[in-house]
Amino acid sequence: MFSKEMEALIEATLQDGVLTDQEKAVLVKRAQREGIDVDELDVYIQSLLQKRHQAEAAQEAYEDRASKIGSVRRCPNCGYNVPSGFAACPQCGQTFNVVESTGSWQKLQEKLDSMKPRKTFGINLDTNLGQRKDEVIKAFPVPNTRADLLEFLSALQPLAKNKKRSKFESNDASELASPWAYWQLFCNCINKAKISFANDESFKSFFDYYEEESQEKKGFFGKLFG
Repeated sequence: MFSKEMEALIEATLQDGVLTDQEKAVLVKRAQREGIDVDELDVYIQSLLQKRHQAEAAQEAYEDRASKIGSVRRCPNCGYNVPSGFAACPQCGQTFNVVESTGSWQKLQEKLDSMKPRKTFGINLDTNLGQRKDEVIKAFPVPNTRADLLEFLSALQPLAKNKKRSKFESNDASELASPWAYWQLFCNCINKAKISFANDESFKSFFDYYEEESQEKKGFFGKLFG
């Protein structure tokens, strides 16, 4: 449309997204020298500025959303943009594996993984490793940010569902943390969420699960001690 020199000059003057009177005068002078219609040049420049401002606004909106809900990933099944921390797509129900984490959940896992059974000459002398892990879990601090808390609850929920220790990848269930410890931490997180994010729809499924599970546990203990 314009010469390479004119295009380069336009790009240079719009680098900061603002066109000063002096810069506009330089462009008009160059346009007149090349026989370019000044009105046409003005329309072209305004379109470039509009595109730049729209791109900046979109980036700011994304960063603002990311600061509130964390990074967003696309559901592989339906394409819905799912905020981090969700164990399933809220649109189609596609489940995810909570594997990549840089927040509280990762810190908890690293702490538990670092706890090894005490052994002497290959003989396991530690029969309370699972109980020690329980204490770490129950005392672990509840996340403060929305995204971190959502991820934490998503990871905790399936572990808190089990009614007894599961072996998973270990051959000794006594080395594993109890689901009751995970449940207690899950309850602490729910209490935090009810205070800070009571009207946030993203937490509704966790609130519902907590109420259902609480009633079930209340009924279990009622039968046990009634």
